[in-house]
Amino acid sequence: MRKRIISFELSLAMLLSILVVPSVMAEGAKYTVETTPDGWIKVTQEGGPTLGYSPDSGVTLLEDDGFAFKDLDKDGELDAYEDWRLSDDERAADIASRVDIEQGAGLMLLQFGSSGSAGELRDDVKNKMVAGVRTFANNESTDVALTTSYVNEVQAYAEALTFGIPVSLHSETGISNCTVWPNNLGMAATFDPELGHTRAQWYAKEFRALGITEPNLPQIDTSTDPRYTRYPETFGEDPQLIIDMGQAYVDGMQSTYDKDGTDLGWGEESIIAVIKHFPGNGSGEGGRGRGSAAEYDIYPGDNFYGQVAVFEAAMNTDGLTGGAASVMPKYNVDVKENGDAFDNQNVGANYNSYIMNDLLREELGFDGVVVTDYGITPDGMSTFGVEDITEAERHKILIENNVDIISLGGKMGDGSNATAVMIEAVEMYMAEHGEEATLARLQESAFRITRNMLRLGLFENPYLDTKHSKSVVHCDEAQEDAYEACLKSVILLKNATNLIQSRTKKPTVYIPMIYKPATEGNPWRGPPGKPASIGFLSDARVLGEYFNIVTDTIGAPSGPADESGAPTLQESDIIRKTAEELTGVDFALVLINSPQSDGFNNETKEVLPKTLQYRTYIANGIYVRQTSISGDYITVTRQDTYGAQEIVTRENRSYYGKSVTANNESDLDLVEHVASVCENVVVAVRTDNPFIPAELDAVADSLLLYFNNNMYHTDIGANTNVERALYDVVAGNYEPSGLLPFQMPANMDTVEAQLEDIPRDCESYTDSQ
Repeated sequence: MRKRIISFELSLAMLLSILVVPSVMAEGAKYTVETTPDGWIKVTQEGGPTLGYSPDSGVTLLEDDGFAFKDLDKDGELDAYEDWRLSDDERAADIASRVDIEQGAGLMLLQFGSSGSAGELRDDVKNKMVAGVRTFANNESTDVALTTSYVNEVQAYAEALTFGIPVSLHSETGISNCTVWPNNLGMAATFDPELGHTRAQWYAKEFRALGITEPNLPQIDTSTDPRYTRYPETFGEDPQLIIDMGQAYVDGMQSTYDKDGTDLGWGEESIIAVIKHFPGNGSGEGGRGRGSAAEYDIYPGDNFYGQVAVFEAAMNTDGLTGGAASVMPKYNVDVKENGDAFDNQNVGANYNSYIMNDLLREELGFDGVVVTDYGITPDGMSTFGVEDITEAERHKILIENNVDIISLGGKMGDGSNATAVMIEAVEMYMAEHGEEATLARLQESAFRITRNMLRLGLFENPYLDTKHSKSVVHCDEAQEDAYEACLKSVILLKNATNLIQSRTKKPTVYIPMIYKPATEGNPWRGPPGKPASIGFLSDARVLGEYFNIVTDTIGAPSGPADESGAPTLQESDIIRKTAEELTGVDFALVLINSPQSDGFNNETKEVLPKTLQYRTYIANGIYVRQTSISGDYITVTRQDTYGAQEIVTRENRSYYGKSVTANNESDLDLVEHVASVCENVVVAVRTDNPFIPAELDAVADSLLLYFNNNMYHTDIGANTNVERALYDVVAGNYEPSGLLPFQMPANMDTVEAQLEDIPRDCESYTDSQ
């Protein structure tokens, strides 16, 4: 094979020029070379992929048959993994064969990759890359140019290291730069998998334009319990709808499409679909799916494999990529009806060899990348069932269970000791299995990890074009498609007096002010903390586009003093409109949230019922379990004829006889007050879970459901698309078409009677209409 190195000695004029200037090509070359405005070298080929590399990484070009190839290991030879004409499997096998034990251990880690305030690449991130880490949690910025600059710097640094293996960036499902769509539950309400496919394509285009290659989505858990904590992140409870949406998302995310919509398979606009949370995470006892006392998923209806079925479908799609290329298992422990763990392994899914090896790898035949959820190995985190062993021992179990990427191991926050922990785990594995078997095992993961990178073309060009990224992220076309989804997700449940109707003029509407308590915020997920305030759930200017607004007034602040000594606002500072003041309005519009409850008291450490109604619920019905199915094994002291005896027993987490009131009971108070002073009342419920409609049905003339936006943008004031779609419906500009993707329970007795792992087994509410 004829090979030669093409060295590019750029002239001073070229370096100083702001223009894109091609360099001189060898005779017979089928490619051109130019320096992009972002500073990386772009190689455009006739009949071959576009290449990109940094002028500072030490990479040069190799030529064969007139085509260009990147010499990633800088050895002057065209190695198999550098030859884009070979299959992804052949190339991944070649690079995996070159990886040694230390490099393989590094490849199996996912770490934070945050930049400094100026967007520079920090030394700690560089050190992790030198140790072999190539998967990082996304550095999120609302500035596209800052993001592209940082991503390019990261890729250039990685390209200069051994083998030139690029970096893959993970992300949570909602990031500030991207277009606002309804969340998964809202998308399910459209009952339109084609629209879901469109959304997934935009995910791929926008994420890829920001350098994100593996977002942690879609979440395809079947929400078989209506109280499930993470219900709004799912497509609801109907297995077939979840399968249809899940497959549409996988194909839309992973395939690149031409302008006519033809599936081209893996390409420049592809990202990896990470389906989660295998084998299903919607059946927590009592609806507890995340947080305290939420370690267990139970199967009183023996429907474990019903939860698995949606994952099997997502692994086998009709698109050219063939199915999801990555799986993220859940934190939780799976427990049978008798309280025993599956395969008698009372550990979280990642640590359960039956789930990870026998079921996922063998029975389902999954050969893609398995990546853990964040923080399953550090002490004090979600180490369910393996709390009493060291972090290195946990890593060793994950290696044995064919996990490929361990997320955010080591010291939480910076992962400063993550590689040391991983090396310790590898040494333990080697002591038990031998060096040859250890290297083979690490190379298996290296093969799967790098194959996904190759599928996305990252070895050819991992760099971002800032101008292109700005043209894609949050673009008008994406906004139009997202707004269509927002409109189609709005559900009209009740319209007794025809308040929701087509109108020829802007209606006059009473919109009561709401009190918003101070929040601490979450620096990792969600909006920052805010002081107490009084106002609307939406921007008044947006509301004013749709309605002539009549509203309350605000009195002088009378709440507790803040740090400066000034009084703060409290709910009693709102001066409500009277019935006489509202005689001229067309209707009142009250925006509220579905009932919210935690299922746990963090102060007393007491397990409580989760409620789907606003008023106080006492869990003393005949269907409430008096002995829980799940619970930790604890040691207790009991007296018998031989004296005090210590025995091991399962903790009883029953909440029988306990009561709970929705955290937002005041939402119902507000609706009832408005109904007492206004003749016509429209209630719009931002819906996180199914709920019992009776309380609202009694006072609302019209009842609508709408949904939050894609995950972690929880401040509704920022959700312009979601808000506007709701107001378009309320103002009569759009006929609502959304449908319920779940049952609305008749009462809490049927919620307690239904089985946590069985879909559609509640008695549904029937209204007076």
